[in-house]
Amino acid sequence: MQRRGRTETQDTTGRCLLNGERRIVTVTMALTQLTIGDARFRAGSWRGRADLATLVPLSAAWTLDRRSLSAAREMLQDQGFRAVVTAAVAPPERAAFLRDDFSERERLHLLRYDLQPGFAGGVPRVQRLPQWRRPRPRTRRGTRRDWDDILTIDGQSFDEFWRFDRDGLEDSITATPSSRLRTTRRSDLAETPESDNHNEHSSEIVGYALVGHAGGSGYLQRLAVHPAVRRQGIGTLLVNDALAWARRRGAKIVWVNTQKNNRHALRLYQKIGFSLQDQPLTVMYRTLT
Repeated sequence: MQRRGRTETQDTTGRCLLNGERRIVTVTMALTQLTIGDARFRAGSWRGRADLATLVPLSAAWTLDRRSLSAAREMLQDQGFRAVVTAAVAPPERAAFLRDDFSERERLHLLRYDLQPGFAGGVPRVQRLPQWRRPRPRTRRGTRRDWDDILTIDGQSFDEFWRFDRDGLEDSITATPSSRLRTTRRSDLAETPESDNHNEHSSEIVGYALVGHAGGSGYLQRLAVHPAVRRQGIGTLLVNDALAWARRRGAKIVWVNTQKNNRHALRLYQKIGFSLQDQPLTVMYRTLT
């Protein structure tokens, strides 16, 4: 059995096969590349945790036999990890992990938006936004100076397992050959319920979106809006900006996934024109001790 590893501190892109197409699923950590027989993986710590590892399959589902998965688990256990989660995988990979006694940790909705001419979604549709007392808010380029505010909003928008830290945010930005980080600031908005109490933070980030591009596809990797200003059209503004950018980069399809229990995000994406796919993605889990 062939087994070798190589550390990759910036490549955080896991790939899975779905409907015959290779998809990119972002995972946020420094990873080691493994080749075990015909199977290829990236593996490492999940968001810097010492007890939890991640395993990202890179090869086709048929290569994920019990021998290769057992060898990968043994390597992770030798490094001191007590459990492992996979990247979000498609049904064929899910079946392979189930045969190795993994269980489902979480299922994710997978949605797509067609940008090709002739499709219903051929031109990004700008949804009607609320009437603002000021001009419609704009999006701005996100910089490293914005990261603290961005991570604060991220922590308010996702549960602990999915939250970004600084390394996770940076890895997601670099996970695809090109990416776009856009923000909306409090100073760009009309008066909000908290505006009178936050004048000293008038430039605070209240929403952000991260979109990447690889090959002919775009990937809406993250969207978060401050709880105090939700349902005011900021999410729609950021998604429309991401779609327009992906189209300019030559993407034909934009993919996004979201947690099954995130009904607000699902409604937003479907309202904009994303179509829900029949086959969900699944994060798998197994203890190593």
